[in-house]
Amino acid sequence: MRVGPFPAADQHNWEWGRSVQEIRLDRRLRGGLDDSTAGSCMKVWWPYLDLTRGLAALLVASGHLRAFVFRDFNEVDHPSPFCYLFYFATGFGHQAVIVFFVLSGFLVGGAVLSRVKTAQWSWTDYAIMRVTRLWIVLIPALLLTALWDHLGIVLTGSPFYTGELSSTYNIGPEADPSRYNIVSALGNLVFLQTIAVPTFGSNGPLWSLANEFWYYVLFPLLFFSVTAKAKTFGKLGAAIAAFAICYMLPSSITISGSIWLLGVGAFALGSAVDLTLFLRRSLLVTSGATLAAALTLSRISYLNGMIADVAIGATFSAMLVPLSQMRSVRPSIEKLSHAGAEFSYTLYLVHFPLAAFFACYVLQNRRLMPDLVSGAIYTGLLAIILIYAYGTYYLFERNTHTVRKAISAAFSHVRQWQCGH
Repeated sequence: MRVGPFPAADQHNWEWGRSVQEIRLDRRLRGGLDDSTAGSCMKVWWPYLDLTRGLAALLVASGHLRAFVFRDFNEVDHPSPFCYLFYFATGFGHQAVIVFFVLSGFLVGGAVLSRVKTAQWSWTDYAIMRVTRLWIVLIPALLLTALWDHLGIVLTGSPFYTGELSSTYNIGPEADPSRYNIVSALGNLVFLQTIAVPTFGSNGPLWSLANEFWYYVLFPLLFFSVTAKAKTFGKLGAAIAAFAICYMLPSSITISGSIWLLGVGAFALGSAVDLTLFLRRSLLVTSGATLAAALTLSRISYLNGMIADVAIGATFSAMLVPLSQMRSVRPSIEKLSHAGAEFSYTLYLVHFPLAAFFACYVLQNRRLMPDLVSGAIYTGLLAIILIYAYGTYYLFERNTHTVRKAISAAFSHVRQWQCGH
């Protein structure tokens, strides 16, 4: 029995923190798989993708906190083997974002391909799915950024918030007062950070959301400009819109879009080719080893810039092909993946301003030498950030499906009213 092609009903559920119950509800409404199949599809897909997502978000948060708490590695006297390992493991923040891009292309781009193939495509539904997905966490994240930055500025007066310590931490805001005004906040809300406005406040990780959003917009336009399913006029309109957006965007965003497209390619290949057990395992081992090599070479700066990003993206996308066809998983891994991935998107968006506040208020911008005491401080602060992120997830991201359903119902009522008049 082949695993692909994957049902369209699955695709939009492969997002941060959707539940089994939501998948079953969506499949009933859309005439998709029944309840008995939902559980098996969860075991095929959720654990490994969710585990990767959760680990990537944790790597980003732990790496940022390490930069705030500990001195740079070259300042550490006589580092122990554990110290070597700790600094090495917490230095994969950028690489983790590249993994996020590939996963996004696989899940979101794959959903576009599947819905078009099964004649379920709707620009309205797609826009509701994507915007609610982003805004339900982004809006509270912007408000929380304003809160923590305001407290940090008022309570500490730290030069961190004016950009004077960006070279010290190698992270954080640069000297640009405009990042704290309402124009910056609104620009980030409509995904213009790094394009027309700086990232809002101290929350530097917001940069990647601009990339994500515009890839969401561009991919369907590019796809419909070349697919045979679109009419000539539609192809021309989609091509013009895609060209105009690419012209507007910085070249760094459009070029990095190739990494996002690697995820789309992995989905297309995984859904088209049914690997034997031997080939699946062989490709998994080979791609996993190559990915580990690419990560290591980028970490030690042997590979840099776009070359490193493409190497990581290509090897990880190759790894997704056999992962997409794995039929079973241990219950322990499934539980771990659910626990980590439920709030990974929220963790990514809200951790930085709180970590910066801790650095300014608790540590008074002093960085510590690694030892048992500083390690305990780091562990405690990381635990607080994780609890804070989960609480934020519980209030907002957990309700994505409810909000999306309400908005979809409102649009449906508007359509019915228009038809009646």
